[in-house]
Amino acid sequence: MKIRNIENLVALIEKRPNIPSAEIQVLYENDHWDGPLEGVCVWRGSEYYFLTSKSSLNEDAPRKFVLIELTPKQKGQEAYWHRLFAEHVSKQKRFGSTLGPEIETKGRENWTKFYERHEEAEPIEILPEQVVGWFEM
Repeated sequence: MKIRNIENLVALIEKRPNIPSAEIQVLYENDHWDGPLEGVCVWRGSEYYFLTSKSSLNEDAPRKFVLIELTPKQKGQEAYWHRLFAEHVSKQKRFGSTLGPEIETKGRENWTKFYERHEEAEPIEILPEQVVGWFEM
């Protein structure tokens, strides 16, 4: 999923409640840079999107992530992109499985089937009221 206003959402951290990281179960990551940048997690039995911005990273401190409640349409978009990524690029086993987050990477010749479509996708706007809290990891 491509999100247009990541920096604005991360700026909301100061205005939202801190959620203990022990309450968060990461299901999968959508982006990674020396650690997760965004993905899907479970909190209190429901799935949420989480993200941070590369500009807010500090290697000397834990990463802070905003927790986003997606609309039904956004959940459908996320499921579509995750399924397409797993089909053409890499299939991650879900975090929390007994085997851990093993990754099965597809051949590079398949990657363009995902990345070309993703590049053309229209970024979505997340509303500030969709940010329900933040956590550290």
